[in-house]
Amino acid sequence: LRRVSDFIVVDRGGEGANCDEQDLPQTWWLTEAALERALAG
Repeated sequence: LRRVSDFIVVDRGGEGANCDEQDLPQTWWLTEAALERALAG
């Protein structure tokens, strides 16, 4: 984490195999501030 990468892993919580890996075809900036803005609507 906190490094440049070509993929993202999303942990959906819970038990078992519940992680998805997704290749990113372009540059995306994933930040806490962007998440807060999205959730605020």
